[in-house]
Order: sequence, then C-alpha cells, then structure tokens
Amino acid sequence: MDQIIINTDKSSKRLIILVSILTSLSVTLFFNLAIYGVPTRAVDPVTTTTTTPTTTTTTTPTATTATALTISSLTTNPTSPTVGTGFTLTVNGTGFISGYVVRFYNVNNTLTIITPSSTTPTMITATISTLAIGTSGGNARVFVSNTTNTVSSSGASFLINNPVPTVNSIIPTSATAGSQGAPGYPNPQGQEGLYIRVYGTGFVKASYSGGFTSQVKINGSNAYNVIRTKYISFTELEAAIVANLSAGTKQITVFNSTPGGGTSSAVILTVNSPPTP
Repeated sequence: MDQIIINTDKSSKRLIILVSILTSLSVTLFFNLAIYGVPTRAVDPVTTTTTTPTTTTTTTPTATTATALTISSLTTNPTSPTVGTGFTLTVNGTGFISGYVVRFYNVNNTLTIITPSSTTPTMITATISTLAIGTSGGNARVFVSNTTNTVSSSGASFLINNPVPTVNSIIPTSATAGSQGAPGYPNPQGQEGLYIRVYGTGFVKASYSGGFTSQVKINGSNAYNVIRTKYISFTELEAAIVANLSAGTKQITVFNSTPGGGTSSAVILTVNSPPTP
C-alpha cells in the first residue's frame, strides 16, 4: 500500500511539471503573437499577362472637288464646215466623263443630242450629221452635258458656212415675152406669174426671222417685184417671175449669202418674141 502512494506522488509531480511547461509555452506564444503577428501562408506568385491594345488609325478621306465641266475650244474637220456636208467636231475642255453627250444647236436653234464617238477627260469627238446642221449657215452652239442636262458646260459657238450653189437645169427652158406663165401665182397686180423650177445643189433656207434663203436671179437681179424664190429642198427651188419678160436670152443663177455662199454659174432661159398676130 505504501508503495502505491509513493508512485502516485511521483506522477503528480510529473503532471505538475508538464502543466508548468505548457503554461510557459503558452505565455511565450502569446507574447510572440502580440509582437510579430499571425504568420501567413505563402501565396504562390500570380502571373499576370498584359495585352497591349491594338491601335487602329482611322483615315478620314480627303474631300475631292470634281473637275469643272468647261469648253476651252472647238475644232472641226473639215476646218470650214458647210451646210449639206457632215463634219467631225472636237470639243476641248475639262471635266468630260464617259456617258456625257454633245448638245448641238444649229443656226435655226434646232437641238440635236449627239453621243460622242470618243471621250477623254479633256476631249470629246462627235460627228455632226447633215440633218443636224440644218438648212442654213450661221453660228451654231455646242454644250457638253450629262444625258439629263442637270450638269452642263457653258456654250461655245462656231461658224457653219453656206455653200456655193450650183445650178444644173431649169424647167421650163423657154418662155414667151409678155406671157404670164403658169397659172396659180398672183403677182402684185393680180396677174399670174411664170414659174421656173431650178435644180442643182447647195440651196439653203433659214427658218428664223431675218434669215436668208437662196435667191434665184435673172440677169443678176432678184428684185422682189421681178422674182420671188421658194425653197423646196437642198437641190430644188421654185422661182415665180412676177413681171413680164422681154424677148431675149436670160441668165438664171442662184445666190447664197454669207457666211460662205456665193453665186452659181448660169443656165439660159430663152424668152421668145410673141407670135405675130
């Protein structure tokens, strides 16, 4: 029994010592925490990838001004265009675009819209037909425009000449002195005039006020009280002689005024003496 008590006492002492050691460690740990703080777990380094943004450069288009549509000069082939003969017109300038047209006004102010045969930014070539030229010479005008004429150049003018006429024949070729000719044409005195048909080339007619029409002349005169001329076509005229003709040989000519123009060669109208009663 005594032995057991002794062993118990040793165990108690050991327990007391253990408690003392633990207490000391607790106190030491407390003061260390107070001074140095709570240790933290090491954190693995984080790899950060930085992406550099792509810089986009926006280019603002530069405003462009369309080249002005202008006509600087005109050239023709042949160089002196004439009524009755087509020609080639070259328009020089700026701002010409494929699809533009030539607007051609003849001396009678009749418009013909012409599709060019060739177009560059500075030159347009077009063919002007005999029909477009019209029936009389004078100043023609040209414009370049789009097909709807909402964009157009200023106009440019050039001269078209009257041709020198020719006379090939007349009908009739003879008449009787003092005769009043074919019926149906009253002269200022109420008499019927003598009609002469004149055939040739280069006859002209202006349809505007003050314009010139080819004139048939007898011995160089086309006085209105002697002869009046009616235009039939480029190759035919009708002359009404409204005064009595004396016997003899008469020269029948045709005259065209300027620009160009001139007098034809003559054909002969023979005026016979009336028969003796």
